[in-house]
Amino acid sequence: MKTYQRAGIAALVVALVAVLGSIDRATSPSAHASQTCDDSTVNGVYTGLWTDTAVNHPQTKPQRLDAFIPSSVDAIAFFDGSGHWSSTGWTSFGGTYGKFSIHGPYNVRPDCTGHFQEPGLAFDFIILRHGDVLSAIDATGSAGAFQLVRDRE
Repeated sequence: MKTYQRAGIAALVVALVAVLGSIDRATSPSAHASQTCDDSTVNGVYTGLWTDTAVNHPQTKPQRLDAFIPSSVDAIAFFDGSGHWSSTGWTSFGGTYGKFSIHGPYNVRPDCTGHFQEPGLAFDFIILRHGDVLSAIDATGSAGAFQLVRDRE
């Protein structure tokens, strides 16, 4: 039985290496291709859903499993194209449900990465699809990641 399992794992590894080796790195899309970005790249109404297990007290060192708390956010965010954002929505943190409203500054770098924050929260993001998608991660250490998608209606 172990021989079959090892053979199956070996076949899977060989197939994975073959697939990864066949990717043409020269034609793989980058986050920003030839585009340069600024604050005006991120503008309009975005929606997002974030579900994770947040760290109650964010730190840079590894945490015990019981330090993580289930959390989720369903939100609408507004970016004005000039470095200001606001968001409203609903959150559940460890089973406590409530509505929220936050706002703060944001900035976009020429390489199509950026940062937005509000007191106590900070997020780094990569701009995709000419500003239609923001792929973000919590920069405070609570391990959350999510995407915001621009509403085109």
